[in-house]
Amino acid sequence: MIDKDAIRQRWDAVGSKLDERGQRLFAAVEVRAAGWGGLAAVSKITGLARSTINRGKADLDAEPLPVRSNNLWVEMTGCLSPVRFCGKFRWIFEQGNGLA
Repeated sequence: MIDKDAIRQRWDAVGSKLDERGQRLFAAVEVRAAGWGGLAAVSKITGLARSTINRGKADLDAEPLPVRSNNLWVEMTGCLSPVRFCGKFRWIFEQGNGLA
């Protein structure tokens, strides 16, 4: 059974304050947690279209976005910690920003 009140409380407290991508991801996580029938319930509670929530589910399955740091993109295949880099990485300059 889907706890619609709990979903509504989490949406009001956090989800509704996020940007568009964050709302998509939030709703997609709620759908996955709710299981069968979750898409219809979350769509009704959040007011987001089912297609938008499905895009959020696709975003969850996609590769993570690169980390932005001082007009440079860091493409990581290892990990990034605040103290040091570990694993392989490479710096990619943004196109058209006047740095390249």
